[in-house]
Amino acid sequence: MTQKKKRIVITGYGSFSHYSVNPSSEIVKNLENTYKSDDVELISELLDVAYENALTYAVKASQEFNPDFVIHLGVHPERKVLRLEQQSFSHGYCLKDVAGQVPLMNCCNVENTENSKTLTTVLDCETITNTLNGNEEIQNSGLKIMLSNDPGRFLCGYVYYCTLFLNNRKSLFVHVPDFDSTITLELLTKVVEQIIAEVLKQI
Repeated sequence: MTQKKKRIVITGYGSFSHYSVNPSSEIVKNLENTYKSDDVELISELLDVAYENALTYAVKASQEFNPDFVIHLGVHPERKVLRLEQQSFSHGYCLKDVAGQVPLMNCCNVENTENSKTLTTVLDCETITNTLNGNEEIQNSGLKIMLSNDPGRFLCGYVYYCTLFLNNRKSLFVHVPDFDSTITLELLTKVVEQIIAEVLKQI
């Protein structure tokens, strides 16, 4: 009997602020060419940095694709650090998106709640972090894999909360650094491939 493939959705973001080329979208596009697995159906999407579109996509990803897991990639300014975000928040989204908009009541409108809530991923992120930090290629590059409990109150945290809620907490947000001479597109693509492998062990 053929084992059913795991369906993994992975997303990156388009340009915003001073990131005319967003590393997260470059990694996602590269994965389309490099990722090979007989056990995984990988669905990749690039998102606009806009709240309304993020909410629409989160609903589509969870209901139309029916994924086993969702992985979001986004860029952050800290050099040579990749962060696994363990949780996200329903309220506090006051920063304007690329369209100059904020969500209604500054909260994630995927559910009807007036009370601020926090949702955590189903993953044991500490185990994933330890495994990645033990990788020789990652060590030699100078990249540090770290845990985080605050994805921020912008599109990263917003879309993460949406898919945590809609996909029964089977979601992860990964904040990646910008590229440099050692933290290359090729390296970060390999790291994300390893994250996918570690996710598969836990779902």
